[in-house]
Amino acid sequence: MRPRPSPGSLVWPLLWLATGCTIDVNLIWDAGHADTGHGDASTETSGTETSASGSPDLPEDPAATQSALCQVPDGQLDGYLPCEFEPLAAVIAPTIAWTWTGPGGEDSVVTTPLVANVRDTNGDGFIDLCDAPQIIVAAVELPEHKTDPWPAGHLHVIDGDPAFSGSHSFMIPTPIDASVNPALGDLDGDGVPELVALQASGPNSPYAVTARRLVAFKASGELLWEGAHWHASQGGGAIALADLDGDGSPEILAPEYVATAEGALAWAVPDPAQAYSMPVAVDLDLDLQLEVMYGASAYAADGTWLFDLPSIPRNQGSVAIANFDDDPYPELYVQYHGQQDGQPHSEHGVYEHDGTLKASCPTDAAPLTGLGGYPVAIHDIDGDDKAELLFGFNDNFYVLSVDGDSCSVRWTTKADTTIGLASGTVFDFLGTGRSEVIYADRSRVQLFSPAGELLFIADRTARESISNPIIVDVDGDGGAELVITSSKPLVAVGDDPPPATPTLIVIGSAQARFASTRRIWNQHTYHYSNTSEDGQIPLMETPHSQGETGFRVNHPAIAAESCIPATLRNGR
Repeated sequence: MRPRPSPGSLVWPLLWLATGCTIDVNLIWDAGHADTGHGDASTETSGTETSASGSPDLPEDPAATQSALCQVPDGQLDGYLPCEFEPLAAVIAPTIAWTWTGPGGEDSVVTTPLVANVRDTNGDGFIDLCDAPQIIVAAVELPEHKTDPWPAGHLHVIDGDPAFSGSHSFMIPTPIDASVNPALGDLDGDGVPELVALQASGPNSPYAVTARRLVAFKASGELLWEGAHWHASQGGGAIALADLDGDGSPEILAPEYVATAEGALAWAVPDPAQAYSMPVAVDLDLDLQLEVMYGASAYAADGTWLFDLPSIPRNQGSVAIANFDDDPYPELYVQYHGQQDGQPHSEHGVYEHDGTLKASCPTDAAPLTGLGGYPVAIHDIDGDDKAELLFGFNDNFYVLSVDGDSCSVRWTTKADTTIGLASGTVFDFLGTGRSEVIYADRSRVQLFSPAGELLFIADRTARESISNPIIVDVDGDGGAELVITSSKPLVAVGDDPPPATPTLIVIGSAQARFASTRRIWNQHTYHYSNTSEDGQIPLMETPHSQGETGFRVNHPAIAAESCIPATLRNGR
């Protein structure tokens, strides 16, 4: 283990569909909750003493000692659970825990939120798992029309549990490109995660080419460094973190190149995707050395080209990793939309670890062009030890099964969009061994049973984006929450905009709690073994395809003999 340092009233209609009955519920976020700082953005920075960077100063007590119960044990990825928490809920009954709307007009998030412990909420002088986690979003004030230039956005850090520290959130003042998904992880080995984003020199829009560079921030919000390498692209896409060479210093996988933990260029991808590039680190051949997938192309840790997948242009498309058969090697699901011989062309299928085609996958929609490929979630949703694929494509949300060398549609449902960009996610809310499926489109969030039955539906305003719902324990209480972001929707000329939903919506269980899960979600290509629960990037990432089918899904919390007492969590 690396050393560690000594709103006003909102009515939000929610329809809960239970077996045999339909219940129409109006969940009301009342003004009495505004003093937590999660309802009215005008109160976001009140109630907590902060440093110049916007984050609370840590107490300087040389006699303070950090409890081992607050840390991830050596050789493990997860920390301890609270000693006392509510029993597991018997039914899925959603309720709004809290909401947050971005201040100053920055009320739109088009990327997936991040969650980790980056603030000392219990006042013991340490940032660790005894603190309540924070949610980090890249928020922006979106223009009315699709191709208008975007203003610069900012990272906002919001306490996951308002009961721990009163009213507190802060904005990091350095501007960033909010169309690119940020990432977090411990870059410098100090035991606390840093935040990494891209910064644009010109229009901050996924529709205009401009130069971008990496920027990194300390947990306090202080600027850590600015990268020297600029690369021109249309934006979109995501950043990932992985220790490619196992030297204890993570690499940063930017959409078009790989950088060191200090932001220096390590190597660049030849002819990268112009937009929406989402690189993934994976040990393809199980030699304990990570490779990097840029869409359909594989590279060694030092940037040496290894192979391209057939029928897909180099570095194009979106890739996800899982194991779909009985051999120990991972398989690659890759999706590509573009041009071939001047005509619209789509490819998506499952490939072996060496790049050979295993199974072509169908959809019943026409080919779509323009963005390269969309993110995909992978998980065994029905407990049969076989992973399913989940993604949005055109105006449908799909769940696909992979059985041997064939890929088939398990079930599908219409989405309120013409260009589905998000993957959705899954989670076993009740600990039954079967996972529910969550997908968000432009006007709603839906939760389905493994068989595709609608369980609940909730309002959400958004424009098409890669912002996926996530499942994470945002308040450290031992139960999972569903975290959803909203954005300003596109409105046709002459139409009235729909009532806006809050920038950030956190949903918990109205009956006891949902199943326990981790307190972290650190990047868009999140999977269990890419980070420890306190944000440490493993020296060697254990292949999650061996025993883990999840990609862009969270993992159930692992029980341990010890636990965190309330006195440590509350700082008493």
